[in-house]
Amino acid sequence: MPPSLARAFVFVLTCVSALFIAEWSIRLALPSYDPIGNTVFQKDPSTGLVLGQRNSVSRQVKNSGDYDVGIRINRHGFRDRNDVATGRPDDLYVVGDSFTFGWGVEEGERFSSRLSALTGKRTLNLASPVNIDSYEKMLSYATSLGAEIRNVVIAINMIDDFVTTEPAPAPAPVTSPADTVRNVQDGMTVAVVIYRVKNFLVQNSAFYFALTSSLNSIDWLRAALVRVGLIATLDNVWGAPGPGAVEQSMAVLSRIAQRYSVTILLIPSRGLWIGDKQKELAGYHQRIYDELARRCFRIVDMRPVMEATSAPIDFHFRNDGHWNPKGHALAAEALAKAIR
Repeated sequence: MPPSLARAFVFVLTCVSALFIAEWSIRLALPSYDPIGNTVFQKDPSTGLVLGQRNSVSRQVKNSGDYDVGIRINRHGFRDRNDVATGRPDDLYVVGDSFTFGWGVEEGERFSSRLSALTGKRTLNLASPVNIDSYEKMLSYATSLGAEIRNVVIAINMIDDFVTTEPAPAPAPVTSPADTVRNVQDGMTVAVVIYRVKNFLVQNSAFYFALTSSLNSIDWLRAALVRVGLIATLDNVWGAPGPGAVEQSMAVLSRIAQRYSVTILLIPSRGLWIGDKQKELAGYHQRIYDELARRCFRIVDMRPVMEATSAPIDFHFRNDGHWNPKGHALAAEALAKAIR
């Protein structure tokens, strides 16, 4: 073996060994950074639904320091101390995605839990990081467990709840590294690639989580990483959905409304107040509201409620688009008023 190649081999082996030692040292010495303890969602083979890992206790941690909360998943795959199998007609059934799940907040801080205290009605939380196309299945699953459902609150996340249910085209086959590069150039931006790599590392590496947590705690360094795009901020928002998404989702909501008394909670996109898509998203939000009103849904629109405070963005975490406890409290008050 040539000396230069041997040195390169030794260098790579040393780096890999150092990373391996660092990874397992952090897992042993600082178990709070161990990704094994993170909240896990799985596709349930019997229902086809994405649910929490049954009978599990885990933590949900943001490496920017926004939250570190405990997550308890019951035997049905829901984050709820109330058992949906004992649900009765007078209970409130709250359906939604990660906002309703209470991403980043304690279970008792969620708007569904606060709603129970404000109305005196027991609430059953049927939430998972899914979209409108799964909400009908969530209610059917609850019914199959024994729930007697009459009153339903559907929380619609205007950021990404409206999606098309038609299958996406199959990705181009990858046969070589060059093909991989071409696929990335054709179908993804560099930002998307970075996001996916970071997401993989957060879910699998204690060393990465500990490192980024430390970097986020140093203001000037964090600002520099934001400038080069290695740390995303709330300024990054998505636009309106593609063709057909609204129509397909409205059809699902209409089918649900034929079976239950439905109240819609509209969770506005933070892009209404930050970023470069404010005009586009304002028109999209109004279109959804008008479509729901035309179908005679009872609507609790959080946009005017949040804007009335003159600081709507304050109801989100600093580095995460989900509502903080303050946002959940505001939503619970608005829902309670409408329901009463």
